[in-house]
Amino acid sequence: MKRFKTKRTFSYLLLLLVTALLLTACADQGPYSGAIAYQRVVDTDSQIFIMDPQGEVKTPLSQGQGWDFMPAISPDGDRVAYYRFNPNTQMTTVYEVDLTQAAFEPKLLTDIGIYNIQFGSLKWSPDSGSILYASIDSLDISDIYIIDVATGTVRDVFEETIFYDDAPDWSPDGSQFVFASNRPNRDDPLTNLYLADPDGQKLIRLTDSNQNGWVDTQPSWSPDGEKIAFWRYNYIIGETFEGGPEGVWLLDLATNEVSLLYQAQTPMVENPPAWSSDGRYLAFLEILDNQQILRVIDVNSGELVKIDALDGQKRSLSWSPDSRALVFSIFTDPSVAMFILDVNSGEFSEILEEDPLALIGDPHWGGQ
Repeated sequence: MKRFKTKRTFSYLLLLLVTALLLTACADQGPYSGAIAYQRVVDTDSQIFIMDPQGEVKTPLSQGQGWDFMPAISPDGDRVAYYRFNPNTQMTTVYEVDLTQAAFEPKLLTDIGIYNIQFGSLKWSPDSGSILYASIDSLDISDIYIIDVATGTVRDVFEETIFYDDAPDWSPDGSQFVFASNRPNRDDPLTNLYLADPDGQKLIRLTDSNQNGWVDTQPSWSPDGEKIAFWRYNYIIGETFEGGPEGVWLLDLATNEVSLLYQAQTPMVENPPAWSSDGRYLAFLEILDNQQILRVIDVNSGELVKIDALDGQKRSLSWSPDSRALVFSIFTDPSVAMFILDVNSGEFSEILEEDPLALIGDPHWGGQ
């Protein structure tokens, strides 16, 4: 009897293990979660759309004349914020759409419009209560602003600043943000990384590489709050300085030490390295033999994920909420398409096909 009971118990445990493995495999192969917001341009009209990750249901969010761009889904998945440029007033404001409502009605979020000419990504705070962004004016001065979502109030975080402050990113708990700045010399073309609280106080310098000719920029805070990934590149092309090489670097906030994660031949520093939601991977772009190459690297092992080759100019990398895939737009003259990379298989799938009548871009994957 004891012998039979042991066998039966073992068989039962084996069945549970096999069932768990099958369920895990099915979950990994099932539909992606969340939703993807993106920009669609027809002639001189630009609107924001949202769709499921399979690309089957596409719903317009914005309406009216204007140039809507760079959508961002809030961490709770309830709202989408985006910029709107008004060609009549030449001013840019921020709108939001509440996704929990039956009818999607765009709402003016900000209480002021600005004449600046270049804008960075809208960065929702972890609690979805505030939005950080940087913008550059006609004098090539970059400032960081914060929007109170409840009131629509816009505030210059560093009032009357004379420095070039750019590329902010929230800490996971929302108590601080990291940014790139040419402080303390306003005429310095090189930037380092700094920390500040949402009021622009408690300023802390993190890196000090510009004395060696390096630019530290486009910081990206890890989901666990322990590291900051950033680009380091050489301001003087062809020169070799101490503190390199060019590539993706990691800053350990516990020790304040920096280490090279990936050496890039030619970094694409327009966008920050993008963390997967689970903190396992970083995705970024580099130029190799005049081609834009998408890279995904395992942060712990430092090994690149093997992925298929895909020609074209790639933009706006954004991870799925479950870290299984990332979406991006790709330009192959004269059209634009949108692809998803499945990280486990390394394969690409086209979710928005090239449309001769429209251009698409600025995808942002969010939601639950």
